[in-house]
Amino acid sequence: MREDFSVGAAVLRDSLGLVIGAKIVQTAVEGVLEGEVFAAQIGIEEAECRGFRELIIEGDSLLAIEGFQKFPSRVNWRVHERISESASSLSAFVSCGFNFVNRVANMEVHHLLDGLPL
Repeated sequence: MREDFSVGAAVLRDSLGLVIGAKIVQTAVEGVLEGEVFAAQIGIEEAECRGFRELIIEGDSLLAIEGFQKFPSRVNWRVHERISESASSLSAFVSCGFNFVNRVANMEVHHLLDGLPL
C-alpha cells in the first residue's frame, strides 16, 4: 500500500489456469482487508464485463474470502458493505465460488504490481 493511494488488481484465468487477462485499478487508501475485498470486486466486475459464466475468486486474505463465503452474514463490519455491493453482481454467473489460497499461490497479482510506475 502506498502513502496516498492503493491499487486493486485481479488476474483472470481460464479453466486450465492460463492467464487470459488482468485488471488494475487505483483507488483511495484503504486498509489491507478492504483492499483484498476491492480486488475481488474488480475480478467480479471484469468477469461480468467479459461475459464469463462461471467464476472462482481466489484470495490470500482468509477474512476477505470468508466474508464472501458467509454473506449475507456479517463476518467483518469493515468490509460487509463492499461485499454486499459485489453480491448483487453474482447473479450474473451460473456458478461462483470463493477460495482461500496461500500467498505463494496468488503471486500473479503481486508480480503484476511489482515495478509498476503508479
